[in-house]
Amino acid sequence: MMKIIKFIFLSLFFDVIPVWIVIILSALYVEFIPEHWGKLTLLTIAVVVWKGDCFDPIKK
Repeated sequence: MMKIIKFIFLSLFFDVIPVWIVIILSALYVEFIPEHWGKLTLLTIAVVVWKGDCFDPIKK
């Protein structure tokens, strides 16, 4: 039972955290580097997806 709860929690955790990282960094980019925020946001999305795939608990 605990294994199932842990699996569900980790799955939700790893799905929500990357979204919040992208949202927070995009807001910071708009505030401090407005002329490049689009490029930086796309780069952030690519890095978060790549690193998130490395730490995905479901793959292991």
